[in-house]
Amino acid sequence: MNQKKSTYYLLFMLLLIVANISAQNIQLVSFESNKLYSSGSGITVIINPTDTFKTDNHFILEISSINGNWTNSQIILDTEDFYTPALNAKIPENTATGKYKLRIRSTNPVTSIETPEFNITSGNAHKLPKIISSLPNNTNFFNCLNSESGNYIFGSHNQQEGATTALLNVAQRTLSFDNYQPTIRYNIHLYDIINNTKTPLNHENGVFQIPSNLQLGTYVIETESLLDNISSIQSFAFLFHGNGTSLGNSSSEEICV
Repeated sequence: MNQKKSTYYLLFMLLLIVANISAQNIQLVSFESNKLYSSGSGITVIINPTDTFKTDNHFILEISSINGNWTNSQIILDTEDFYTPALNAKIPENTATGKYKLRIRSTNPVTSIETPEFNITSGNAHKLPKIISSLPNNTNFFNCLNSESGNYIFGSHNQQEGATTALLNVAQRTLSFDNYQPTIRYNIHLYDIINNTKTPLNHENGVFQIPSNLQLGTYVIETESLLDNISSIQSFAFLFHGNGTSLGNSSSEEICV
């Protein structure tokens, strides 16, 4: 290969790499594809949207037909949002047993990613693992945890540079399952979206705490209830952000909307 051809080849490869990087508008952080689900189970996908999505953008979560075929896919969540780290939905009732995939789409800009295959088995779905927090709604914090209305976020947008969650008292860092049942096994994991880490959290009788050493960042708390080997999963976003952005806690109602 002469020098001119070599230069063209290297330029082509660099353009291809840049194109592939820029195409990664939504990164799949986690999806528990190794779990067993049933129709009616809660299901969650943790993502990192890396593009600048418009305010009228929709994130759409679809489930394929059996064997990962997209011919007759079904939308199970459609949310208007320019940023979200987690998508929660339920597997439709009467879904046949077999292998399926999920697809996450955005509308502005238009892009999509797929999850690995996962199994839906026969069985009865149990209650979603919902959590509650005593974090207040004021100029420093917001608490929008309400699974029924589709709000899964809480935290703060007004923290100083270098702040950690140690500034929250124990009560403010304490979370609990509002529908805790001793006969169900619960698994909890904390995802650090920025640093791409996953940490298990222990609970005692359905009560657990946010670690006191978290730095400014975006975190997702993934909760799983497990009964008869069937999982039901729901995630919640804990936003611990600084005050250097245009977002703020001037009104907790505006934050939650």
